[in-house]
Amino acid sequence: MQDKQLRIFSAAAALFTERGFDAVGTQEIAERADVAVGTVFRYASSKAELLLMVYNRELRDAINTGVRAAAAVADPVESVNVLVQAVLASSARNPANV
Repeated sequence: MQDKQLRIFSAAAALFTERGFDAVGTQEIAERADVAVGTVFRYASSKAELLLMVYNRELRDAINTGVRAAAAVADPVESVNVLVQAVLASSARNPANV
């Protein structure tokens, strides 16, 4: 089961990045993941939920990157700025999906 979930999330992430959320259908996600459309809905109840699941992982990675970078900055205001900039940079890579 975990293999299917990983394939679905990877397919969705790639398609959302390539063309944006609005231009991607669940059928395309299923085809790229090599699963049935019904299988996609076993892991996410909607395309919007799938987007949130995919980008929660990216947001978590951006926050972790920002936290590590902020830890090296002594000034508290600059530290927060460094953390926020990491999240904003991650969001800017896929503005159609933010």
